[in-house]
Amino acid sequence: EPLLVIGMTFVLGGGLGAAFELVAGARIGQVALLHTASGVVLAGALAPLLTLVLIMLGPLVLMTRAHFREPLDGLTFAVASALGFIAAGAVTAYWPVFLHPTASVTGGLQAENLLRLVRLGFLHPLLVASAAGLIAAPLSLRPGGRSHGRAAKRLVAGALVAVVLLIADSVISLLASDLLLQVLVSAAALLPMLFGLRVVIHELLLDEAHDFTIGDPGVCTECHHAVPSMPFCPVCGVARTATPKSAPPGPVMGTP
Repeated sequence: EPLLVIGMTFVLGGGLGAAFELVAGARIGQVALLHTASGVVLAGALAPLLTLVLIMLGPLVLMTRAHFREPLDGLTFAVASALGFIAAGAVTAYWPVFLHPTASVTGGLQAENLLRLVRLGFLHPLLVASAAGLIAAPLSLRPGGRSHGRAAKRLVAGALVAVVLLIADSVISLLASDLLLQVLVSAAALLPMLFGLRVVIHELLLDEAHDFTIGDPGVCTECHHAVPSMPFCPVCGVARTATPKSAPPGPVMGTP
């Protein structure tokens, strides 16, 4: 994709993630250790919400451009921005460990370190990225499209559920001292988010295909057949908007 897309998603998200960790990361961690009601609200609810707002800045700018108004664009931009944000924030937070690895290793059990790695390096990034994608989904709808009705309400409901699950995971992780419980809670929150993403992608592609038109023949970048321009390829069934906007040419198959 163009450098503008990379810059406004992963790079901008990474910059904001590093800045957020430098400015507020340590303070939020100190407040969270107190386990007071105000600390739980700040670290468990307000911090995830602010994270989502910062993650969405770049995708929202891109979604105002006419070139990036296809249904999957907003969701893809939000996921990329979230992964950049979380990755840069994690590198910033654990930079002392990278500089002095032998002096920074804790004396905990290997199983505990593995659980921390699974949650912070795998489950948490997927949780935030999935939540960002679900929030971007209703914003990606085309004016007058199929989903601007009952389906649009489902997409908005999915975004709200994603926010609730992300906050619930954050709050429970603050209150629970057992690492295994934290991992299980994060996994339990991630499963419905991934299922929701699958449903949302389906809804967005159907929204794009609602205005059914048959255009001039073209080559499908997935199966390389010469087919009429349609929302879904009549040969392989792939959603044409889900394929790369620019793909290297391949062998052209005959029209079936």
